Amino acid sequence: MITLDKQAVLRARIVWPCRAIRAAAIGYAAWSLIRVGAFWADAGFVSRAFSGWYGGEPALADAVRRTAGFGVSLLVWALVIAGVVAVWRLTGHYLAGRVFSVDASVALKRIGQLGLAATALDIALRPVIRALLSPGPMLDPMFLVRWVRPEDLLYAAMFGALWVLAHVLESAASLSDEVEQFV
Repeated sequence: MITLDKQAVLRARIVWPCRAIRAAAIGYAAWSLIRVGAFWADAGFVSRAFSGWYGGEPALADAVRRTAGFGVSLLVWALVIAGVVAVWRLTGHYLAGRVFSVDASVALKRIGQLGLAATALDIALRPVIRALLSPGPMLDPMFLVRWVRPEDLLYAAMFGALWVLAHVLESAASLSDEVEQFV
């Protein structure tokens, strides 16, 4: 009877999904930077977009304001990069066979935390960017409609679920380690 190494079998099953997740994370970071850069580079588009989003007020889209807006947008992108690093670490634990380990659950928890932080920061910075580009009042009766979008709630729910799942997995891994020490 042939005995297969369980770690080798596990690694063979997860190597391509882990590599695909890593590539997707890097691709998302690159794509989002290009997309944000292209948005802020086009003065006419920025002016039309902000005028449409905020009730037809003319947007002030000169180069200095657009550069400042791009700089503020990079704050969220920095959290995206930290998320890519966390995804890389998580998949590294998986590829090393530490699937149900405390280290892997901590890495998963970090992804959830960074995703929640990026979502919250993105929402918080929208009025700041609006203040840079529009002479109108920042708060209005349409506050939630203008600052919080349906996809924000989806991101918060998904990253929150990852964070909760990571806590459950961390507790299970810790309990497993304790039981293993008794045996």
